[in-house]
Amino acid sequence: MPALGSSSSLARRAKSFEPVSGIDIAGLCFAGAIVLGALILLLIRYQPKWAKTRGAAVMSRRGVEKDGPQTEKSEANFDLQNQSTKSREQSVKLPEKVLHRPPRMQTNEDVINYHRQSGTFPKPFSFALSAGSSSESIKGGGDRQSFMSHKSRFSVISSNTSSSVDLNPTLGNVRKVRQVFDPVLPDELLLTRPGEKLTLVQSFDDGWCLVGREGGGAHNSTNAKLCLFKQNVTVPPGDSNVELGVVPAWCFVKPPPGLRAERPIRSTSLGLTWIVVDSKVYDLSRFAGMHPGGLSVLLDEEVAGQDATNAFFSLHRYEVLLKPQYSRLQIGVVADEEQQIFPRAIGALSKVPYAEPTWLTEGYYNPYFKNHHRRFQAAFRKFVEEVLLPDAQAREEDGKRPSQSVFDEMAKQNLIAMRLGPGKHLKGRVLMGGLVKAEEFDYFYELIMAQEVARMNARGYYDGSGGGTYIGLPPVMNFGKRAIRDKVIEDVFSGKKFICLAISEAFAGSDVAGLKCHAKRVKDGRDGWIKWITNATFSDYFTVGCRNDQGGMVVLLIERQEGVETKPIKTSYSTTAGTGYITFDNVFVPYENTLGSDNGGLQVILSNFNHERWGMACGSVGAQRYIVEECLKWATQRQVFGKPLTSQPVIRSKLAAMIARVESAQNWIENVTYQMTHMSYKEQATHLAGQIAFVKKYCTETAQETARDAVQASFLDPLFE
Repeated sequence: MPALGSSSSLARRAKSFEPVSGIDIAGLCFAGAIVLGALILLLIRYQPKWAKTRGAAVMSRRGVEKDGPQTEKSEANFDLQNQSTKSREQSVKLPEKVLHRPPRMQTNEDVINYHRQSGTFPKPFSFALSAGSSSESIKGGGDRQSFMSHKSRFSVISSNTSSSVDLNPTLGNVRKVRQVFDPVLPDELLLTRPGEKLTLVQSFDDGWCLVGREGGGAHNSTNAKLCLFKQNVTVPPGDSNVELGVVPAWCFVKPPPGLRAERPIRSTSLGLTWIVVDSKVYDLSRFAGMHPGGLSVLLDEEVAGQDATNAFFSLHRYEVLLKPQYSRLQIGVVADEEQQIFPRAIGALSKVPYAEPTWLTEGYYNPYFKNHHRRFQAAFRKFVEEVLLPDAQAREEDGKRPSQSVFDEMAKQNLIAMRLGPGKHLKGRVLMGGLVKAEEFDYFYELIMAQEVARMNARGYYDGSGGGTYIGLPPVMNFGKRAIRDKVIEDVFSGKKFICLAISEAFAGSDVAGLKCHAKRVKDGRDGWIKWITNATFSDYFTVGCRNDQGGMVVLLIERQEGVETKPIKTSYSTTAGTGYITFDNVFVPYENTLGSDNGGLQVILSNFNHERWGMACGSVGAQRYIVEECLKWATQRQVFGKPLTSQPVIRSKLAAMIARVESAQNWIENVTYQMTHMSYKEQATHLAGQIAFVKKYCTETAQETARDAVQASFLDPLFE
C-alpha cells in the first residue's frame, strides 16, 4: 500500500512546516519577470495606436485639454458639474484639425477622399460623413462600423438607427451614431444660417456629443453664437470648412414639429429621450430604468420619439399622468396642437354612462333627493377629493393610520358627527360650513356621504377614517350615562380621540351571544379581559361586550389605560384600518361606564346593527358604481385586435350584468332609506330589520360578482397603477 505510505509522508511533512527552498523562490521570481516583460512589450507595441486613436484632445472634468506638444487651453470650457456619475475621465475626443474644403471639391465624399490620400484625415471625425456599410473597412486604419446614410431622417432614439459600439479601452464604451438633425439648441448655441444642419459624430454616456458642421465663414459672422465650436480657423476666400465641437446630447433630440420646450430634453446612454402624449412632451430619460413594463416597451418604434398617445392610453388610465412622480416628467408641449383628453374637474359629476345614480344624471327625476341634497353632494365630493383622497392613497401605500390633519378638517366641518346620521347630536352644530341645516339632515345625507367616501378606492382607509366611530359611538350616545356620554362624544367629534366597537373574538363574530370575555363585579367597578376588533390599534375608547357573573351580557365603555394592550393583526386589506387584537388584563372599569342595564348588553349591541348593516350596503353600492365607471372608461379606451374592448360581445355582456346589479342595488337602498326617514328608531327595529338584512346581503354578494367580472375581463389592471 505505498500510496497510503506516501500520503502519510506528505502529511508528516506538512505538519512539520518545512521552509520553501531557494530553488522554488528563484522559479517564482523568474516567472514573474516573464509576465512583467510581456506586459511591457504589449504596452510598447500598442501605445502609439492607442495614442492615435485618442485623437488630439480629451474633455476631462477640468475642461478641454490638448494632447502632445500643444498645451494651450481650448476656448470651450465645459461645466461638467451636472454630468452623470457614470461619466468617464476621458469621454469626449476632439480631432486634431478642422477639415478645409479644397477648391473645386463639391461633395463631402470628395473632401474625405482628398484628406485620406493626403493623410490629414483625423479620427474620430473620419466616421462622420462617410456612408459606409457594416462590411466596408474605412481606409486609413478605421475600424469596421455600420452607419446610416446621411439622407436618412430618423431620431437618434429610433430602433432603426444603425449604430455600433467601440470597446476600445481608451475610448471606453462609446456609442457612435451617424445622423443628420435639425438641432434644438439653447440660446448660446443658435445656428445662424437658415437650414443649417449639424452632424452627430459620437454620443457618450455622460450626456455630451461630438458634432460637426459645414462652415462657409460662419465663424466670421458677427451674429455667430456657436461658442462651443473652434472659431480660430483661417479659411481661404471662397473655401468652405467643416467645424467640430462638443454640445450636450439633448441638443440633438429631434423634436416633434413646433415643440415648445419648457426645459431642456435630456439624453441617456440608451438614447431614449421623449414621447408625446396628448400634445404634451415627456422626457423619459430618468424614468426609463424604472418603467414597470420594462425598457423594451419604451424603445418600441411606435413609442420612442413619437406621438405615443394611442399606445399610452391602451395601457394606462389618464390619472397616471396626474401623479406628481409622472407629471414632473413633462418638459413641453407641441405647438399648434390642443389637448384632447381632460380629467374630470375636482368635485364635478362624471359624464360616463351609469357612473352616477339617476338622481345625479341629467334628464332623470327622483322622488327622494332634493336640491339641498344635490348641493351637499357637490360640496362633499369636492371635500373628499381635495382632503381625503390624497391622504387615502398615501396611507394605503404606507399602512399608517389616517393623518391627524384629515380628522381635524373633518371635525371643523362637523363631518364626524354627520356620519352618524340624523339625531340630537347635531343640534346647535354648524354643518359643512352652514351649507346644511341640522333640522334638514336626514338619512339621504348619510347615504350620500357613504357612497362618496367609497369612491376613494381605498377600502382600508374607508374604515380607518371613521369606521370605528360609526359602530362604536352609537351605544355610548344611546345608552351611556349623561356625564360619560357628553365627555366621550365631544372627545370623538373633535377628532382628537377615537373609539371602536369590540364585540368580535375567536368564539363570537356574528354570534354575539357567544362572547366569552368575562367582567366580574367588584367594589365600585368591574374587572375583565381579552378582545379583538377593527380600529383597535389607535382607539382611546373601547365599547366592549362582556359576560357578567350571572351569565348575562353587559356592555362597558373602557378607556385606554394600564392593563389594556393592543397589537396589530394582518388582514386582507390595508393596515391603515388599524385592525388589532385587544387584551384586557385585570382592568378596572368604573360602574358608571356601564352602558345600559347589567343584563341588557345584548339589546345594546343589537340596537345599532340595523344602522351598521344599512351603512355597509350604502358603501358597497358606491364602490360598485365606481368600478362600473372605471370599467366603462377602460373598455372604451383599451384596444385589442385593433378595436376597443367594447367591440367584444363577452365584454359587453359583463358590463351589462355589472350595470344591472348596481342599478338594482341602488334603487333598493334608496327605498329602504326613504322608509328610515319616516320611521322612529323603534319602528325601524320592528319593520326594517329584515329589509336591511336582505339589502346588505344582496349588495355584498353583487359586490363580489362585480369584482369577479372586472378582474376576469382585465378591467381592474389600471386601477392599481
